[in-house]
Amino acid sequence: MTDSAQDYTYEVTGVDSSGLATITMTSYDSLQHLAFYQLRPGDSDGTIAEFAKGRADYAILKWSQEREVTPSITIGTPVTARYKTPREAGEKPLVNFLTDYITSSESETTDEVVTTYGVAPLTTEEKAVVYTEMSLTREDLWQKLRSGNHIDAVLSGLGIRQPVHASWDATAAGSYNWDNDKIASLNVDSVSRVSEGRFKVHFATPMEDANYSVFCTIGSTDYSGFNASPRQLSVLDRDSNYVEVICERTDDAGNEDNFFNSVAISANKDAEEDSDFIELYNRSSFNFRDGLVQSIKTIIGKNDSDFAEFLRTD
Repeated sequence: MTDSAQDYTYEVTGVDSSGLATITMTSYDSLQHLAFYQLRPGDSDGTIAEFAKGRADYAILKWSQEREVTPSITIGTPVTARYKTPREAGEKPLVNFLTDYITSSESETTDEVVTTYGVAPLTTEEKAVVYTEMSLTREDLWQKLRSGNHIDAVLSGLGIRQPVHASWDATAAGSYNWDNDKIASLNVDSVSRVSEGRFKVHFATPMEDANYSVFCTIGSTDYSGFNASPRQLSVLDRDSNYVEVICERTDDAGNEDNFFNSVAISANKDAEEDSDFIELYNRSSFNFRDGLVQSIKTIIGKNDSDFAEFLRTD
């Protein structure tokens, strides 16, 4: 005999010579449990049905352990999706959260609920929300600007002048070449040799005017011994684009192409009163919608979407 409920079926699959009946119970997802019943005079199909119903809770417990979940099954009620084996159709995709999002849909088979993933583009409104919640550290912002060669343009666009520093070896004399003889520099485009001992330091970002301070040092040799002549580096000329310096001996004022020439120049703007300077150098983190960040976006010529990609792309 066989019989069934909505969530399982059972069948008497054998009776031995002593009257011991083997009852095979099968779950909706094909798991099986064996139960044994000793037949007695007067037993009927109804007796077996009651016995199977009494064994159902135990069978369900065993089946749940096999599935590693615990379904709540009421005998006689329809099977719902929550009792079925979940399965994902393919791996969950990786997406650029600035432009796309992951979609999911479910389909139902006899034994499974299948989740299928896809990718859909963000709308303009959704992108705006994502961008608004973006933030990055000061270190990350500076690194992005450096890697994109935007530092000078951004500082210039914000009206922030970097200090100037240049050191060079002039012993090549008439063969002097800035690219070969540079020792160190900051905010310097090049240093050109005018004549023996005379050099022009050309700024990468021009000053607002010629009202800046210049500090000069020179020499890597001890010129202070007996009958020695210390060298000095002095300013000959300056404007917003360059400063011209000259190296001279102190004993006879002769010009000299010395080894270590060094020029440091302060910015001609009071940075302590500049809010952009303070914000850019002192804040620990920035939000995408911050006024300063949006100014940087405009300076380097990007729209919201391109700027977000620029900031987040490795």
